[in-house]
Amino acid sequence: MRVKDIIAGTLGFLDERRKAYQLLFRADMPTSNFVLTDLIDFTHWIDGVPAGATTEELWRLTGRQDVIRRIMQHSGLTSVQLMSLYNGGTVPPIVEQEDDDNG
Repeated sequence: MRVKDIIAGTLGFLDERRKAYQLLFRADMPTSNFVLTDLIDFTHWIDGVPAGATTEELWRLTGRQDVIRRIMQHSGLTSVQLMSLYNGGTVPPIVEQEDDDNG
């Protein structure tokens, strides 16, 4: 299998997974916003780590935050950005294309 085919397959897989996350967590759906708000609260995403947390509690919170981070990534990044991120790179910025139509 050629590298080009592997990359295309990976991008296709990520695109399908991203679309599924976006359908599930649509910004225009009140239930999606309710669930995301609940997950953010559950993961202590905003609050950070409680003072005096044990090592076990820190690992549990880290796992919870990994879940919400994954949801947010798949809901807001392109397939190319996800592939870059999962390959250990940085997230390339989205480049907006200008319209050639001046009318």
